[in-house]
Amino acid sequence: MKRRKTNLPSLIFTFFMSLFVNYCVYGQQEIIYCDFNGNEIRRTVVGTSIDEPLMNTGMQPRNMILDQSNNSLYWIENDTDVFMMSVDGSGKQEVPINASEGIGDLTLDEENQILYYNEFFSGNINAYNIQSQEVNTIITNAEQGSI
Repeated sequence: MKRRKTNLPSLIFTFFMSLFVNYCVYGQQEIIYCDFNGNEIRRTVVGTSIDEPLMNTGMQPRNMILDQSNNSLYWIENDTDVFMMSVDGSGKQEVPINASEGIGDLTLDEENQILYYNEFFSGNINAYNIQSQEVNTIITNAEQGSI
């Protein structure tokens, strides 16, 4: 039996795109994304011509995280502020993490309702408890050298 040749670059591209699409898709029909140049959070409906703004942030939004269990979006603006809103574009509010230095990336633990973020200059990794609104430093820059 002759073995079929696999196009490895195509296979890798398809795999990573499936991860990206699954990560960004809400409700199997919508994609919600940050338009860094347009200072907007936008929604597009797959298979239609709908591509509309949900929120004009005024600042360049980035690193959006979807909390599917609570139908919320989290994102970074101005490198120091984290905001959240409902996936329908309503109820924008600032997440009170009080970061004095630049925030790098956001990660969400939906099950435990913890929003993790790192600080550019100190290198600390912090955890914001969404329920209690407390911020705790998980790993400091000094501790990272031993990991």
